[in-house]
Amino acid sequence: MDLDKDLLRLIVKTFGTEGQEICAAITSQMLALEKLPPGDPAAGPAMREISRMLHTLKGSAATAGLDDLASIAHALEDLVAPLKAQPDRAPEATDCLLSTLDVVLERLQAHVDEQTASLQSPDALIQQVRARVAAMAAAPGGAASAAAPAGGPAPTAPPPTAPTSPSVDAAHPVTPTPAAPAASAASPAPGPAAAAPSDSPPASSSDPSPEAARAGDSAGGEQSAWRVEAHQVLSLMKQVDRLREVSLRLAERRRELRTLDVRQASQAALQLGRNRATTVESIASAASIDSDETVDIVNSLEDGIKAICTVPIRTIIDPLHRAVRDVARACGKEVRLSALGTELAFDRRALDALRGPLLHLVRNAVDHGIEAPEVRSQNGKARMGLIAIRVERQGNMAFLEVEDDGAGLDVARIRAAAQERSLFTSEALDAMNPLQLQQIVFHSGFSTRAQVSAISGRGVGLDVVKSALAKLHGQVEIQSRTGRGCKFVLTLPVELGSTPALLVRSVDETLGLPMLSIESVTSVRRDYLHRVRNEMRLPFRDMLIPLSDLAALLGLREGTVPAEGQPAVVLGYRGQYAALAVDEVIGDRELPVRGLPSELSGLAAYQGASVLSRGDLVLMLDAGWLVDPLRSKESRPAATGSAVMVVDDSLTARALHRSTLEAGGYQVHAVASASQALEALDRGSYMAIVCDIAMDGIDGIELTAQLRARADTRQLPIILVSGREGLDDRQRGLEAGADGYLTKSECAQGRLLRELQSVLRARSGG
Repeated sequence: MDLDKDLLRLIVKTFGTEGQEICAAITSQMLALEKLPPGDPAAGPAMREISRMLHTLKGSAATAGLDDLASIAHALEDLVAPLKAQPDRAPEATDCLLSTLDVVLERLQAHVDEQTASLQSPDALIQQVRARVAAMAAAPGGAASAAAPAGGPAPTAPPPTAPTSPSVDAAHPVTPTPAAPAASAASPAPGPAAAAPSDSPPASSSDPSPEAARAGDSAGGEQSAWRVEAHQVLSLMKQVDRLREVSLRLAERRRELRTLDVRQASQAALQLGRNRATTVESIASAASIDSDETVDIVNSLEDGIKAICTVPIRTIIDPLHRAVRDVARACGKEVRLSALGTELAFDRRALDALRGPLLHLVRNAVDHGIEAPEVRSQNGKARMGLIAIRVERQGNMAFLEVEDDGAGLDVARIRAAAQERSLFTSEALDAMNPLQLQQIVFHSGFSTRAQVSAISGRGVGLDVVKSALAKLHGQVEIQSRTGRGCKFVLTLPVELGSTPALLVRSVDETLGLPMLSIESVTSVRRDYLHRVRNEMRLPFRDMLIPLSDLAALLGLREGTVPAEGQPAVVLGYRGQYAALAVDEVIGDRELPVRGLPSELSGLAAYQGASVLSRGDLVLMLDAGWLVDPLRSKESRPAATGSAVMVVDDSLTARALHRSTLEAGGYQVHAVASASQALEALDRGSYMAIVCDIAMDGIDGIELTAQLRARADTRQLPIILVSGREGLDDRQRGLEAGADGYLTKSECAQGRLLRELQSVLRARSGG
């Protein structure tokens, strides 16, 4: 995919800030390492952090099309790789690393300023770094095999397909210098570059530093950019929030005055009433003007700040097309990237933090996930693999999905690699279930590659993703299907700006629903409702969608059948729809939504909170929790001890078992995995379990064995269900301790209810 010149220029400038910050952070870490005494335990983590930062610098530079910087960063990775295991030797590499970073900063500024014509090839600089690597490996105590390259310059990416700045490939030969000039990188100049870098080596300690040269006088020229401290922007946003609250108060006063005006109109016979009505109308008119002007100010301020602080997410996603192409060619694979939702704008700080994680995810998908074309053909797949990125915003939460259609995670290979790298003991690995083994991919130092390449093998990658999301107060989840692919779901709060919301009342609570998820607002017509099993359904777009009482879902009251004419809000979320009966629709508002405090972050139904004009707290509901039956209704624990738990990763199978058992008078709690079943059993008890055998992670037979080993579930009746007709599953299930066994075809024939009743009678001795 070719990038237009304006977008490419924006990408390079955005990376310019990121690259400066990375170089400054590496410089600071290296200088701090020099001051540590030998054997200090802080040295190892610091060295690993430097390695991660260089890895991110390399990947981000390649994504921006700056192959010269990517090659230099790759050589620096080789320089620091053996120091992760021998951090006490860091001083041997400090001079070389810092002087090379000086050149990186000069070249980076040249790219940002589009002054690359005078840049020379980076090969001489790379050879000097490799010479330092070889010298360290040959020195006493050197780890020659740890990181020494096979020889020759670092591999560079294939020529870019997108338009680029003029000839990108230059560096000055570098003579290692004392740390003084490099130290200046720790505090990059706030202004843009003033002049292109010269062809001479980095200045000595007596000369102006490269940073000082870049920050020189622009001789009357206009600055192309300016930097704003984060705390300044946040302070402005607080003022915007305060101003918005004022506008809400004015709007509320206007409504109150108009209400009073209506009441006074009924007393028109009284002259006093007529005078008061005139006064009230005058005040209402003035308040209306003030309110409209305040809203305009708020919108103008917010738009201006967003123009400064936000950029479309396509600025970090569009370059990934190039990254996917390059890695696929290097791996001998055919892969294409598809992206949806890239027009959404996000905080620049968040995008800077997400640039590296997204790059790691797509490179990892190509290198580890997507199979070779021949293998895909043999497995009945298209020769070309697909990586899909989907971006969505719901209220003040952003969701980024990176999904591939490759082979999925190989749990056995993950386990073997973790044991080979001594990340866990054999006993610890034996005690892990498949879901826990999958989480090892986020562990620092983990890789399934036996040899280091330009793409992977250093044990730096997915741990960067997890740590970056944690710094953004977000999280990352894995959803892997063997032979069908792997999906990473990144969730993070969006803290900049306001959110349009619909306010509703349930019982005595005022609640907010994100407007982006609202399809329509209607009134309940009892004669239009349909009862499907024990659930009310509402006609909507040629569908019958579930209709639930919002207050009952939130545990505010017992569920009731909606009354005639009761308001109902129809929500849509990722292709699913549901209707919520509410007691009152208050109206729409533009609200500054803030995340919940950490002690309330476990409340899955809510995504944040806001404050109304009178100081009333409004909790913003999570549309996904309300619409998705697995995360709301089916995940709610049933009455203790009186329900049957259905465990199946197939939504169709769960629905079939639920309808069968509810028709027999049983209360049903359905979950999608064994791990969810174990969590529910920790919270309460059940009268029986109906469990599928073939599930990802812990299967039904393993779950049965675990339950039989627990004192509180040793006597719990368990019926296993299998899609296969053979005797092997039946025998293994009964040996694990199951009370009954059915095939899915037998369940479809109506035998589940009879089997459950038979098992319960046998357990009770009846």
